Amino acid sequence: MEQPKIKNLSIKALDYNLDNPIFDKLKNKKEILDLLPDKKSHKINFILTRANVAIANALRRVVLEELKIKAFEVNVSDISTNDKEIIISELADRIAFIPLDQDIPLDVVYALLFTCHDSEQEYTPVHSSKIMQIEGKRLNKLPFAGTFRLLEILPGRTISIPSIKITEGYGWEHSKFSIASDFKYQIRDYVDVHFLNERGNIISGMVRREELVDYMKKKKISHPLISGSNSSELYKKDILIIPDSSFQNMTDVRTRNKLQMYSVVLEDFKIEICSSMKSCPREFFLEFTTNGNIDPIIMMRMVCDNIVGRLKTISESANLIINSDGEKTEIMIKGESYTISDLIKRAILDLDPSIGLVNSTMLHPSIRTITINIRHPNAEKIFFDAVKNLEKIFSDLESQFNEKEKEKH
Repeated sequence: MEQPKIKNLSIKALDYNLDNPIFDKLKNKKEILDLLPDKKSHKINFILTRANVAIANALRRVVLEELKIKAFEVNVSDISTNDKEIIISELADRIAFIPLDQDIPLDVVYALLFTCHDSEQEYTPVHSSKIMQIEGKRLNKLPFAGTFRLLEILPGRTISIPSIKITEGYGWEHSKFSIASDFKYQIRDYVDVHFLNERGNIISGMVRREELVDYMKKKKISHPLISGSNSSELYKKDILIIPDSSFQNMTDVRTRNKLQMYSVVLEDFKIEICSSMKSCPREFFLEFTTNGNIDPIIMMRMVCDNIVGRLKTISESANLIINSDGEKTEIMIKGESYTISDLIKRAILDLDPSIGLVNSTMLHPSIRTITINIRHPNAEKIFFDAVKNLEKIFSDLESQFNEKEKEKH
C-alpha cells in the first residue's frame, strides 16, 4: 500500500476585524470589542495525497464525532431561579456547549451564582465569565471564553447553579462533544462539472482533473483549477462541458438562460464522464474550523492516535468474534463503527483486488458493532495484514503532523 502524504498544510487564525471605517460610527464599539471571544478559532486545511476514500473519510469522521472530548455537564434539577422568564433547559444547553480547553482536569467543579442588583436596566445580561471555579486544583486562567451570553435576568432576581462538572464523551453521543465545525472534504483528482447532453438537459458528472486542466491550458482558459491552489473555489460547479455544440439546439429557453451562469463553457470537448462507482480518487482537500479550545495540529495528532489505538485493539483480537463456515468468514468487531469497517474493507481490497468477497454490515449506527464478511483462502490472515498496514499508515500520518508542528516552532 502507498503511504499517504500531507501537503500544503495551512493554519489561519480567525480574527474579528472592526478596523473598517463603517464601525467607527458605532457609539458602542468598545462594548462590542469587549464581547468578542478571547479565544481564537483556527481554520486548518491540507491536501492528502496517495490515499483512498476511506482514509480521507476516517480523518473527517473522527474529527467530527469520534474523539473523546471534555465538556460541561449541568443537571437541570440543580438550577434554581426566581426569574420565571429564564428557560432552565435552554440555559443548561448553553453552558454545555461552551468549548473547553482540552487540558482541563476532570476533577474541577464550577458554579454560577448571580443576583441582579441593577434596577436601571430592564434586563441584565450574564456572560460565561460569571462561571467560577469552586473545587479542584486552582487554574491560572479561565479554560473557556468568558464572553458567551448565557441569559438575561430581571432586577432583583437570582440564578443559582451550585455544581457544573466536567465530563467526557463522543460527538456521536452528543454534539457538545464535537471539537470542530465547518468541515470541508473535497476530491481533488476528480472535478464535479455539469454536462449538456444530447437531449438538451444539464446533468452532473465527474471528470479527471488532469485531463480537464490539460485541455484548458491548450485553449488558454484561465481558471483556479490550473493554479493548483487549496482554494475551495475550485470545487464550485462553474464549468459546463458541451460534448457536441449541436446539443444546444435541443435546449429550451430556461436551459439557455442557465448556460449564461457558467464561468467556463467547453464546447466540442469529449471527455469520459465518471461516476462515484467508477472513480478511484487518491487526492483530497480537507478543511475544518476549530472552536478555539485546541491547537489544530494537536487535534490532527489526536485523530491519528485515536485510529491507531482502535486498530491495535483489533489486532490483539480483544474485541473480535470470528466465525467461519468454510466458505465465508465473519469477523464481528464490538465497539466499532463504519469508520473502521470501511478502512479495513479498502485495505483488504488493496492487498487482493481479485478477492471473492469483502463487505461489512452494521445493525444500526447506535449499536456500535460491525461485521466484516470475507471470502478468501486465508481470510483471517488478510484481515490482520490489512489492520497492520492501516496501523502503519496512520502512525506515519501522525509523524507527519508532528513534523508540521515542529516547523511551526
